[in-house]
Amino acid sequence: MSIWEDVVLPAYPTLNKNLEVDTIIIGGGMTGVQTLFCLRGKNALLVEARKIGSGVTKNTSGKINYLQENALFSFYKKGKVKLAQAYLQAELESISLMKSWIHQYHIDCDFKEVSSYLVSKKVQNQRYFSSFSSFLKQNGIDVLTRIPKSIPYPYGIGVKNTYVFHPFKYLKGLLEHMKRERIYENTEIVKIVTGQNYYYCHTNLGYCIRAKNVVVACHYPFFFFPSFFPVQTSLVKSYEIVFEVPKNLKYTYILVEKPNTSVRFVDFQKKHYQICVGETHDITKSGNDLWHFQNLERLFSVADSSVYLKYSNVDIVTADHLPIIKEVKPHFYLATGYQTWGMSGSVLGARLVSSMIFQTPTLRFKDSSFHPFFYPVHIFSSAKAFLFSKHYQKDWYPSSLTFSFLQGKAMALYRCHGKLHLVYPVCPHMGCSLLFNIVEQTWDCPCHSSRFDMDGNLLKGPALHGICVNFFCDKNVAKKSKPE
Repeated sequence: MSIWEDVVLPAYPTLNKNLEVDTIIIGGGMTGVQTLFCLRGKNALLVEARKIGSGVTKNTSGKINYLQENALFSFYKKGKVKLAQAYLQAELESISLMKSWIHQYHIDCDFKEVSSYLVSKKVQNQRYFSSFSSFLKQNGIDVLTRIPKSIPYPYGIGVKNTYVFHPFKYLKGLLEHMKRERIYENTEIVKIVTGQNYYYCHTNLGYCIRAKNVVVACHYPFFFFPSFFPVQTSLVKSYEIVFEVPKNLKYTYILVEKPNTSVRFVDFQKKHYQICVGETHDITKSGNDLWHFQNLERLFSVADSSVYLKYSNVDIVTADHLPIIKEVKPHFYLATGYQTWGMSGSVLGARLVSSMIFQTPTLRFKDSSFHPFFYPVHIFSSAKAFLFSKHYQKDWYPSSLTFSFLQGKAMALYRCHGKLHLVYPVCPHMGCSLLFNIVEQTWDCPCHSSRFDMDGNLLKGPALHGICVNFFCDKNVAKKSKPE
């Protein structure tokens, strides 16, 4: 559970027939829902493999911010001033569009303006902050030079006109204004076939959607071609803890040193809470989630017993720190890779993709359209994670988790509250062995971030099915029953 799941989103049916549309949107997170909102009335539909908002969206910290340390600040720090200007303008326009939707359609989503800060504990970063401050002022941004005393870092700058909100209330508000649009949940696209003038999108239940345009808005695409996505990107995992505090301080801040730390405040059930995100790392380099959660609790001097909620999230990182929003082949669009800034990035993705479909002039990032064919470092990291994961038993695993063999395959046995959970701990996406997350009680893929529950049911892709033993056995029986 995340803090946003106090709001129940509308339920939608599972697709049970073949359909033909102009545009199919695959993925029911922030990007997918907002893209459908941009295309409402244009013969479009949205399919979600599980429930709307059940992926990365539900674990976001809910910040709408253009002051991004791994994008805007990074571009400027590396001397890419024109790119920084274009990115800043795109983010400001996207935030303005989201703000206009909220006001125009009276969406009650706890949307509040707060000041946001980039901070550092290193005095040498003052030079960069001073120069970056001049850049922001030249682009019409008012800069705050005084850091609040309650922020435990002495150096930095701040800005106004950034916001916090409740992501599920926002999604619910958009969905309420799209009652005539077609949305299907528990409808997974497992194969896309290219036709002469159409794409044929096949679902897990055997139905087909024929569409002129395909928008892939899921967090991590389930296919390798045509985008070569797994070798163009890396994944980082962040940890979040939520705990009660005496007061809502009405600001957000980000520590620019690695690993980054992010803080915001939220009012929830008549109490004040602080959301802290940190311990960010490449998912291929660490699998001990408990250790990272404990480090985050120590950093903020909060006892584990005082933590109200804790959960993790995985974000896609591109080599140039730009989102991947492009037409990868004719009428086939991809919108993802927002680093750790999916709330404003998703609006950018929705408006750029919808403008490409309508063939209207729009802002385009030249850099984001020309990613190299592959990045050797990403291939090496995935290979390293693949090999590391094959050593099933880890030092941090509890004694209640053991491994055995069934039909010559390693099986994981986990006993919890007297119940035995048996799974085949290998990701069906590309064969990486899964790591057990003892804090969130999930099986996580260290290569491409698929996630499964204790019984092997799929929670998050790019994997297309679960790892339950029944599925594995049935699959083998089916193979053996085929004629030679």
